[in-house]
Amino acid sequence: MSVPVASVILNSSHTHTGPALNLDPTPREGRALADAERTAAYTKELSEKIVRLAGEAAKSVRPVKLSWGTGLVHFVMNRREFTTD
Repeated sequence: MSVPVASVILNSSHTHTGPALNLDPTPREGRALADAERTAAYTKELSEKIVRLAGEAAKSVRPVKLSWGTGLVHFVMNRREFTTD
């Protein structure tokens, strides 16, 4: 079984706990050139690894079950007012 390229999506989301990702080696305000270059190099390396791993995974495609759930936690409120909703 092969996976058409049009059926593949790579997505990332906002995070406060992961490394910065940016392919632009231009320093941003308050950042050193070395930091911007290191971030760009890391982002490129990570992208290449993800593409390689996706290719390896596509060679062993098999049916799986995907599920999800919801829940409520009473921590990580960060400026939010806790309500019953």
